[in-house]
Amino acid sequence: MKTTQDNFCGTKSFEKVAINRGYLCQTLDLEPEHQPDIIGNILFTDPGSCWFAHFSPPCTGFSVASIGTHWGGGYRKYEPKTETAKLGIKILNRVAELISKHKYQYWTVENPMGVFRKVFPEILKKHGIKDFKMVTVTYCQYGDTRMKPTDIFTNIPNWQGKRCKNGSPCHEPAPRGSKTGTQGLKNAKLRGVIPPKLFHEIFDCIEKLEDNKNAQTKG
Repeated sequence: MKTTQDNFCGTKSFEKVAINRGYLCQTLDLEPEHQPDIIGNILFTDPGSCWFAHFSPPCTGFSVASIGTHWGGGYRKYEPKTETAKLGIKILNRVAELISKHKYQYWTVENPMGVFRKVFPEILKKHGIKDFKMVTVTYCQYGDTRMKPTDIFTNIPNWQGKRCKNGSPCHEPAPRGSKTGTQGLKNAKLRGVIPPKLFHEIFDCIEKLEDNKNAQTKG
């Protein structure tokens, strides 16, 4: 049976889908309240190798609303100027290090649209990772009431993802400062939930790739 990982697992959105589809899944998180298989700081913990690894690093410091607070250096420089931003960069470097070290067959790293998309490509390249792309999705396309534009870096070649546009009727309006959308959720656990349909779509693409590989081998 193929093994997967849900790193920074939180509410275990990835693990629930992986298990539902018949895969083994190891979870890792810093917070014991999430009851992960491994309780640890990923900066000092190696979750090991697996077939498909998913990472949901903390978005603190990467949000659009806090760019002026956490980042400096001038136009498009994105130099961390707070301890929060510096920690975020350390974590992203660690994620890239693990991807490079373990050479997962498939991997995904997600974060809400923000500074993450600006800094992560160079971090991946610095660690020798060239086979990747960024896919932007919106949660409303996967059954959520929120739009929540989210960037997912991955090496899955045939996955495109789905997204909508601001003002589309598929999600509830959430202008900045309102009590709707992700900002309207007071519970951090609820804010971190990822729609199951998103992961099902990703697994569908991976399984199609695997089926094609098996067919070519048999042929």
